[in-house]
Amino acid sequence: MTYKQKVRYFIKKVKYYQKKLGLLNWEIHVFKDKDQKSIGYCSWNKDNRVASIYFSDKWIKRKQTSKIDLKRTSFHECCELLLSEINDKLNEFMPENQVEILIHKQIRTIENLYFKKVNNNQGVKYNY
Repeated sequence: MTYKQKVRYFIKKVKYYQKKLGLLNWEIHVFKDKDQKSIGYCSWNKDNRVASIYFSDKWIKRKQTSKIDLKRTSFHECCELLLSEINDKLNEFMPENQVEILIHKQIRTIENLYFKKVNNNQGVKYNY
């Protein structure tokens, strides 16, 4: 896939998971982040119901970044938005880094259920 195809696909998947996860009451914008150290992140304004999902420009340009990577990352960032209100509430009582660890633990569990790994004779494959 070309860079533009990857970006379009990532945005398409964000919109897909927005619907799939029932986040239709959110306005989501997708941006590239040239300086990002992680492959993606999500920020939000709960009062205005506006969210920004960022992807690492460096990551998406990598030849090895596949459709599966794009799907999984877009899903992950939408899950962050899904859990954003819980995240905000927990931040009132706990340090931010502890909240981030807890939220990401739950997101990884959900990811692994959704992108279920299936063992077969040829090794591990993903069910999508």
